[in-house]
Amino acid sequence: HSYAGDGARCQYTVAMLEEILGIDIDYYVKFTPKTFRYVVDAIGGVDFYVPMDMYWDMRDHNGPLINLKEGMQHLDGEKAEQLVRFRHDYATQDIQRIEVQHDFMMAVAEKVLSTETILNNLPSLTKTMLSYLETNITIMDALSYLKYLDRIDTSKIEMHTLTGEIGNYVILDEEVTKEIVDSVFRPSTQTE
Repeated sequence: HSYAGDGARCQYTVAMLEEILGIDIDYYVKFTPKTFRYVVDAIGGVDFYVPMDMYWDMRDHNGPLINLKEGMQHLDGEKAEQLVRFRHDYATQDIQRIEVQHDFMMAVAEKVLSTETILNNLPSLTKTMLSYLETNITIMDALSYLKYLDRIDTSKIEMHTLTGEIGNYVILDEEVTKEIVDSVFRPSTQTE
């Protein structure tokens, strides 16, 4: 993503993910921190249990001041960004941050797919999506999927983290990656 240059970042990232995962990716949606904040605000915020007191001043690197207290809270976009960016005091830093991000994205999915959110926030959410998301899906294609929203069962949504040798970056374990991809995208190829 960082090497592709303006105008090609998403396409390059998709090409790399297709190569790494061995699957075809039809559509992508790119969230920036700003987009993330706007989407969370557009759905009226999210109720979420903050797992620990979080304090980390990232302003010297153009990041936010993270200052959240442990406990159940209603997070607006700004606080949600603080939650998903925090990793400073976790024992496993990025790994635990990914787990919190997964949990938060499930809470967002449940909120977005609730009838109340759709009825009350659809105009705001649609405007936010059209204004701030970078995607290759056309409006007509996106609208064609709306009829399936009521069929989505959030209890069946799975999130996986690819593993590997961790240093300043992760060198993926290709065998484990293939096993995860096969279990998600090609379950009939699994042997028992």
